[in-house]
Amino acid sequence: MAALYIQVFVRVIEHGEFTYHVSLESVISLFTYRYCKSNITLYFVKCDYNALDLSFEIKLLNLKFNWLNMDSLPQITKSCTLPVITISSNFVISGLCSVSRQIIMLSQQFNYQENTIKLLGFRNACLISPNETSMWTKFCEIDIEHALKLIITKHHTEETFLIPVDIARFENHLGQPVRIHNVYKLAHNLIKKKKKLSESSSTKDSLKCASDMPNDSLIRTSEYFPVKYIYAEGMDLTLSDIILFPCFYICFKYLNQNEFSEKIPLITKWYKQISTERCEVFLNTIDFLDIKQNFFEYKNIITPHVEGYSLYKSNPKHYKCRTKNYTRQNDIDNVLQLLTKISLEFKNSLDQLILTKAVNWNSLPFDALPEGGNLPEKRQIRKRQQLENLTRVVIQLANPGDHIVDFCSGSGHLGIIIAFLLPQCQIYLLENKEESINRAKLRVSKLGLKNVSFLQCNLDFFRGSFEIGVSLHACGVATDLVMRHCIKRKAKFVCCPCCYGKVQICHHLSYPRSQIFQKLLQLQEYLVLGHGADQTHDINNIKTAQGEICMNFIDTDRLLYAKEHGYDVVLQKLDPPTCTPKNNLLVGVFSKL
Repeated sequence: MAALYIQVFVRVIEHGEFTYHVSLESVISLFTYRYCKSNITLYFVKCDYNALDLSFEIKLLNLKFNWLNMDSLPQITKSCTLPVITISSNFVISGLCSVSRQIIMLSQQFNYQENTIKLLGFRNACLISPNETSMWTKFCEIDIEHALKLIITKHHTEETFLIPVDIARFENHLGQPVRIHNVYKLAHNLIKKKKKLSESSSTKDSLKCASDMPNDSLIRTSEYFPVKYIYAEGMDLTLSDIILFPCFYICFKYLNQNEFSEKIPLITKWYKQISTERCEVFLNTIDFLDIKQNFFEYKNIITPHVEGYSLYKSNPKHYKCRTKNYTRQNDIDNVLQLLTKISLEFKNSLDQLILTKAVNWNSLPFDALPEGGNLPEKRQIRKRQQLENLTRVVIQLANPGDHIVDFCSGSGHLGIIIAFLLPQCQIYLLENKEESINRAKLRVSKLGLKNVSFLQCNLDFFRGSFEIGVSLHACGVATDLVMRHCIKRKAKFVCCPCCYGKVQICHHLSYPRSQIFQKLLQLQEYLVLGHGADQTHDINNIKTAQGEICMNFIDTDRLLYAKEHGYDVVLQKLDPPTCTPKNNLLVGVFSKL
């Protein structure tokens, strides 16, 4: 039976009475849980009250739940940030959007007549992308919480109120052209409906209106386009609205709607729309939240300027990073010139570091092989070579009883082989894609492996302890997040990076990584280096040699960063180097006690 775990902070007040407080993520998870009429078992994990950055008092009267202490949680549940959903003893889901999606899917299974699955939108893809790659997911998971924190902390402190930038971005988003599946077909249908209504009238004015309807060529212009935002993602209520409603419900407890309606008219209209249309349902659903109205009269309200783009697409600032401007030869030459004093120290082959014998592929069952994961035949040999490189290193580093995390595990190619060859170790497959996790679970089930657990979450939400962290072709910033997790726990790491051109600043990483590179390169120059590193093509391409040099410098920066944190690190090539264009391998072991 699935279970939802919510962290509740218990505060002792006068006369032995208590108040109960939760994070914003927990408020949203509870709202989603109640809106979907879910029958998932609900656990409140009791913790002593501490000064959370943002917490809200809740009432327990209308909630059906069970109390637990943190020490009583299953180990796998404790390895992720709450709220968490456990599907089984070896499968958990963490992260606001992933948990909310799972609540909807599980609720649909038991309450099929409710049709809650519609909240996941076209192809059930609403908020399916992780916040590292989707600006919309990041807005719903991170940015809106930051904006709410600004509103609450600055409340009553100044006479002039600056609307948080992320609120202004959402206001701007609601004014952009709608980006939904079959949007032009929907527009045509709306216009046909209007024409039909006009033509059915006998008045001259109505006939005139019908003749003035736009033709096909005008429909694509914003002036005549009939499809406007009603909900956060377009014409239909989705999970995004379910997540954002509690945020603005709280927001408008501090900000007077009437006072702010002129500054954020589209947000006000959206909020009134879902509040009015579903007034009884939404308000009854959120009645567990104990928050008083607390308006403050501001003399001045300022709206910040934001760029005009929809939040429901990739960040335009990141888009420019993919243009050829980042791989102009003159720019790459200038960056490489700045790095002439940095030496690149490579091990020439795996055998110089590792003495473990080669993997006997014939001894592995089919479902442990790459082909068992539905890998195309033309990629199977090279994938075996990649996996063998990392597997041999892990076998050499591992001790019985170790916990090994395969970060960004995909469908489990690497982690499953390690689990089969190291039955005395516990393997965690950490992946944020539902489809990939499901494929990995099927393979593990066929193999009958008992030492594998599954964590469906982003890297941000992992909190578990482990001895070895591995990643094969973790994309862009993901490799640095993996190394960050390992360094924080003084764990060994085995990382083969990928997608150097996708390296970019995110809310918890900055570049360059090492102090040495920070003294030599600015961020812009580092991004040039990253995009140059992605020019590793076939051996005959004139850019390949240069691409490898750039790639080696990026990984040298990573190596130096780990050394600054007390690690012995080896940077080497996979064997054979032709098994993948992204053939660098970073192996680190903490050495300074």
